[in-house]
Amino acid sequence: MTGIDHEHTAEIDEAGRWLASLSPSESQAQASLREMCARFNLTIPQACEAVAQALQATREVHDE
Repeated sequence: MTGIDHEHTAEIDEAGRWLASLSPSESQAQASLREMCARFNLTIPQACEAVAQALQATREVHDE
């Protein structure tokens, strides 16, 4: 297998929801990738996927 394995997990979902629930000032101050990795036992690629999910969820809320 080549490339990075981006297996979707419950931890990624939980981290994405957590990040999306933070206010902008909280997310800037608290939501570093390393914190997400430690808090949700994620790899850096998984934490990046959670960030992408949070951004998508935030956009969907604002588009409504």
